[in-house]
Amino acid sequence: MPAGVERRVLATGRGPFAALVAGPEQSAHPVALLLPGWTGSKEDFLTLLPELARQGRRVVAVDQRGQFETTGFDRVEDYSLESFAADAAAVAQAVSDRPVDLVGHSFGGLVAARCAIDVPESCASVTLLCSGPAALPADRHDDLRALDFSLASDAPAVTWAAMRERDRADGLAMPPPQVETWLERRFTATSPASLRAMSRMLVETPDQRTALAARPVPVLVLTTEHDDGWPVGEQLGMADDVGAEAVVLSGLGHSPAVDDPAATAHALLGFWTRWEPRPPLVDTVLASGTDDVPRSRHDLRAALAGLDRGDDDWRFTAELLTSELVTNAVVHGSPPVRLVASVRGGHLVVSVHDSGAATDAGPRPDHGRGLHVVGALAHRCGGWSDQGGTTAWFWLPLAQPPSPRSGTPTVLGSNASQGAAAAETSLPSAHESR
Repeated sequence: MPAGVERRVLATGRGPFAALVAGPEQSAHPVALLLPGWTGSKEDFLTLLPELARQGRRVVAVDQRGQFETTGFDRVEDYSLESFAADAAAVAQAVSDRPVDLVGHSFGGLVAARCAIDVPESCASVTLLCSGPAALPADRHDDLRALDFSLASDAPAVTWAAMRERDRADGLAMPPPQVETWLERRFTATSPASLRAMSRMLVETPDQRTALAARPVPVLVLTTEHDDGWPVGEQLGMADDVGAEAVVLSGLGHSPAVDDPAATAHALLGFWTRWEPRPPLVDTVLASGTDDVPRSRHDLRAALAGLDRGDDDWRFTAELLTSELVTNAVVHGSPPVRLVASVRGGHLVVSVHDSGAATDAGPRPDHGRGLHVVGALAHRCGGWSDQGGTTAWFWLPLAQPPSPRSGTPTVLGSNASQGAAAAETSLPSAHESR
């Protein structure tokens, strides 16, 4: 256990979660919450935690439901991607009274994306670490189904022994005895139902890009040169589709937090610093009356006067897009209407929320009106409607060019060697923690 890293059990509204924590109890920065992958645990971040904590960050890594030291359900049917996401949101609420910087590795990335979709207010940002937009590629599905079948019929210790025997037959290097003992203990302590459910989700999860792109959450796609999970090109395509930043760590495999924690921390800290939340320029509750549109333009104009932009056309565009969103909420929504504008990541970030909720038949029929002009002029925009109301938003860059996009991903060097790739046979490798 590195100095400064402590074991905790976090009490949440959805039950207790085993965690590793590091960094100051009180920090000006958002708490970083790290979610491990399939067959993994919070210990996958053990060497990353001190790297982040040294920069004044409070960092929390958890075992997801059923993983290692967090109690799970007994039935596979009781797990879902949505329930994993609700767990992540509950942990976020337990560790901070502000939105968190959420990081999900591999399967944990599918959970992190779902959390940003379902509970965007819990996320200051989301990092998808060697993860993808949907299920793993089809050539991995036989391995996943084999594990599901084995755990359904055999004890975890029997499945583990079979996996290790295959690793030896494939010529994979075995870890030191004490590490081998610990890996076996982790695998056999993990709920078989949880592992089976995750395996199925890695086969069946539908594409989440469209829903994620509609949420105003900054996204980093952090991958590696030799990731053998989701194809790197697919990950970069996902970044482009959701308007995310993209970073490729050179020379590394599927577990960069283990292989090179310093390079991984550098990429995370750079992204978090760029998108550090700031106090809003405008936070106004409107009565949803006829005077709301000119009032919103006046409030935004006054706030933008203090920005160092000096561009009347840009200010006019910001006012125009804001008035489009407010008009949409006033005409088609329900009061009250809340306008929030702030500056993050080199962008003006504007959101308008009203209380007109979706119906049982689906999204509000007027959902999306007024966004055509916004879509043509904004860097990013989106909207969604649920039982809590309707939110529409846009980002307008303060300067050109905007923040890095996946079309030109940042490539960061690394001195770490690529981990051994898992062979493709009847059972997944015991080395994997997707």
